[in-house]
Parts: sequence; C-alpha cells; structure tokens
Amino acid sequence: MQKLAVEMNNVEFIYPDGLRALSDVNLKIYEGERVVILGPNGAGKSTLLMLINGLLKSTRGNVYVLGLSVEGKNLMEIRRRVGFVFQNPDDQLFCPTLWEDVIFGPLNMGLSKDEVEYRGYEALKAVGLENLKDRPPHHLSLGEKKRAAIATALAMHPQILILDEPTANLDPLGYIELVKILNQLHKERKVTLITATCDINIAPLIADRVYLLNKGKIVGEGLLREVLSNLKLINYANLQPPIITQLFANLVKLGIIKLDKLLPVTIDEAINEIMQLKKD
Repeated sequence: MQKLAVEMNNVEFIYPDGLRALSDVNLKIYEGERVVILGPNGAGKSTLLMLINGLLKSTRGNVYVLGLSVEGKNLMEIRRRVGFVFQNPDDQLFCPTLWEDVIFGPLNMGLSKDEVEYRGYEALKAVGLENLKDRPPHHLSLGEKKRAAIATALAMHPQILILDEPTANLDPLGYIELVKILNQLHKERKVTLITATCDINIAPLIADRVYLLNKGKIVGEGLLREVLSNLKLINYANLQPPIITQLFANLVKLGIIKLDKLLPVTIDEAINEIMQLKKD
C-alpha cells in the first residue's frame, strides 16, 4: 500500500489583508509520485506549496506531510524532509559562493565535516554545477541559478522536493536541462516531486498526475493525459491545453483525423497516434 507524502483536508488560507487564497482544498500525493499543481497566475499555487513546508499555517483544515501534522512541534523535522525551491532563485542564494550556499543547510544540521562535504559535492554534481562551486551566485546565469537553488535543497537529502514555477523565464536550453535534471532526480533518488506551474506544456514532461487549481479551489484532478485532454475542464481552469493537444483537437474538429482515444499531450504521444493512423 502506497504511503501518503502529502495530505490536505478542507484547507483554507486567508491572508491578513483578507485575501482568500485557498478554499476547501483536498488533495493526496503519494510517496514517489510526480505531481503538478497547475493553474493560472493568482490561483493560489505558491500559497499551497508554502503550507506543505510550514512556511504558512492554514487558516482552517489540516495539512499532513509524511504522516506529521504541519505545526510548530513538527516543523523542523518536516523542513528537513521537504526541500523547497522558490520561483526566484535569488531568494534562496545569499552566500558569497555557491559552495557556501549548498552546504549551509547540512552545516546547520550539525553533520560532520566529511558528511557536509559529501552532500555538497553530491548535490552540485546532480545539477551539473560541480565546476562552479567557488563562483559567486550573482555571477551565475538564470538557468545556473535555478539549478543551484535545487542543489541547496538536495543537500538536505529531502524525501519530497517542491518547486515553484521552476521554468519561469528560462531559455530553451535551460528549460530542457531542468526537465532532464528533475526526471533524473526522481528516477535515481525516488524523491516525491511536486511542481507548481502555469506552464501547461511542461506538465506532461515532469509529472504523471495533476491537480488543477483556479481561484483558490481544486477544479480538477487525475492522471495527466486524462485531465489535459479534457478541453472543457482546462478551459474552466482558465488555462489553454498543450500546443500539441490543441493541434489534434483542431484536426479532429475539421474531420482530418478520427480519434477514439484521448488526445495526445506530448510530441511522443502525437507521433504514436500518427503512426497508428497510418497503419489503419
């Protein structure tokens, strides 16, 4: 039986100024899953992520992480097990060198010097930055900063890795590198991967299951292809389907092709459908 990594029951969050960011949120994410929280800007995605790590406390409802209630007495243990990567890497990189940033967490855990160094090198190697360890973070490119921020989380050996809009403002090469790193981390470390994004095209590349969040409420949930090929649901969530899905939807509408299955959401799925259509 799969163990729950994150569970939210009837969660609500209201900011001090009265803004209701989340309403009656219920979700379950299991250990080892790759899950995307997908929604437009202002949907409440960042707020939801910060509730998982205890950076915010729910106004109402319960949040559990790896069986622990997210509350004061458990926060230190939860933050040790949950790595959080902010949208803006400059919020996470504050030391004179990249190396000092990466080992900051392990040092504050009271680990031995050998263990700290091992974790630092291991984390930098995982994101391909081991040769830049002595460089000041502000001299890194945006793509390198994003990977550096991931390394600071990895050095803590988290069971859950949370990323807030990881592809924001990345160029194509940085985008591809980040996708590769995230999937490699999931495969090799079996880490539970939770990503919040408004980039619907990346969702099929880094997740198997999705929650749709709009105006602070969960409006859809399920296996990735089932959700993303549901055009009415995607529209209801104030999103646009993946580009490849839009293409196939238009081809079906124009009568150029016939599909009895779900619409493809990735290029690989589209190629498979085209090959099958050629056979038929």
